Amino acid sequence: IAQWQKARTSYQDVRELIELDLGDDAIDVFVTDTRIQHEAASNALAAIAERETASAQRAQADAQSAYDRSLLGLCIAVLIGLVLGSVLVLLFVRSLLARMNNALKITNDVANGNLNGQIIVDGNDEVAALLRSMARMQNDLRGRIDNDARIAAENLRIRNALEASSTPVYLADADLSIVFCNPALTKLLNARSKYFQRQTSNGSEIAPLVGQSVAVLEPDQVADPQIVAQLTRTGF
Repeated sequence: IAQWQKARTSYQDVRELIELDLGDDAIDVFVTDTRIQHEAASNALAAIAERETASAQRAQADAQSAYDRSLLGLCIAVLIGLVLGSVLVLLFVRSLLARMNNALKITNDVANGNLNGQIIVDGNDEVAALLRSMARMQNDLRGRIDNDARIAAENLRIRNALEASSTPVYLADADLSIVFCNPALTKLLNARSKYFQRQTSNGSEIAPLVGQSVAVLEPDQVADPQIVAQLTRTGF
C-alpha cells in the first residue's frame, strides 16, 4: 500500500508540473522518480499476488488434507459400524438359536415324558412367549399326570380292598353292565353253581360274567329296581 501511495504521489507531481507548463521537468520526474515508484508498486503487487497465491494453495492443500482425513474417518466409521453390526447380528442369531434349541430340547423332554425340566423364561419377544406357553403346558401336563396317578392309585387301593373283601361284590357301569367281580362273588357263584348256571348262559366263571347285564343274576332276568337304584346311587 505504501508503494502505491508513493507512485500515486509521483503521478500527481507530474500532473502538476504539466499544469504549470513545466514539460521538461515533468518528463524528468516521470522518467526517473515516477517510473521507479511505478515499478516498486508493481513489484509489491506481484509479491502480494504471489503471497495470496501461495496462501490460497496452502489453504487448498489444507482443505484437501482435511477432506482426505474426513473421508478416511468416514470410511473407518462405516467399516467399524459394519463390523459392530455384524457382531451384534451374530450374537443375536446365536442367542436366538440357543433359545430355540432350548425350546426344542424341552419339547423333546415333554414328548419323552420328562416333565421335571425347568423352563427359564427371560425377555418379552416371541421366543419368550413360546417358552412361557411351553412352561404352562408342562405344568398342566404335570398336574394332569399327577392327578391321574392319584386316581389310579386310589382305584388300585379300592380294587385291592374289594378283592380282599369277604363280601361278594360286583361293580356295574351306567348301562348296568358288570365291570368287576371280586373273588368272594366268584366263590359264591361256584358254591351255588347249579342255581346260577340256570340263570347265566355262560356259566359261573368270573370272566364271562364281566360285561353282562346285572339282570343275569336275577331269577326272572330282570334287574331289581332297588338294586338299580343302589347302583345308580353308590355304584356298587
